[in-house]
Amino acid sequence: MSRLILHREPASHTCSQKEGVSGPTRNESARALLAKNFTSSKSHKSALKRRSFARPTDPAKLAQFRQLELMKLRQRASPLDPKHQSSAMPVDKRRFFKASLDGETSDLWIEKGLMTGKVFDLLALRFGISITATDSQKYQLLKVSDGAGHLVPLLYDKPFEDQVEDGGEVVLSIERASFI
Repeated sequence: MSRLILHREPASHTCSQKEGVSGPTRNESARALLAKNFTSSKSHKSALKRRSFARPTDPAKLAQFRQLELMKLRQRASPLDPKHQSSAMPVDKRRFFKASLDGETSDLWIEKGLMTGKVFDLLALRFGISITATDSQKYQLLKVSDGAGHLVPLLYDKPFEDQVEDGGEVVLSIERASFI
């Protein structure tokens, strides 16, 4: 045993020292082999683009399609209300929907029973727009109707869940002055 301890001290023995590794290290050769056989992660992400499917016209398949889209929305959605960021609220007490402003779309959920006016305020906060009475641009909250994509104004004094179905889509839009 004492011989092993003495051998470990470089000053106590006369073994030849290794002068460094002449070839590539194992780590470098492994990286080169991985790069050769596997594509980079950047090109892999571009291959995973979302595919858009045409909505089915068959009523049975349309119902299945809506159910599947709602399930996907529930997985992606984040809470609109900041106080619910770490909430353990049950799914049956949530209203899931998509909200968009100028092409930016978010998958969101709110607590059922919230008034539409409160949802409007939270959406304005989320998208970073000002909704004060002195603004030159006034925004309104519109529901995208299921049929032909018509926009229907929402009433702010009614519950949001009564006006927008689960999985529905709302749009924040600038009010247009109507000339009669």
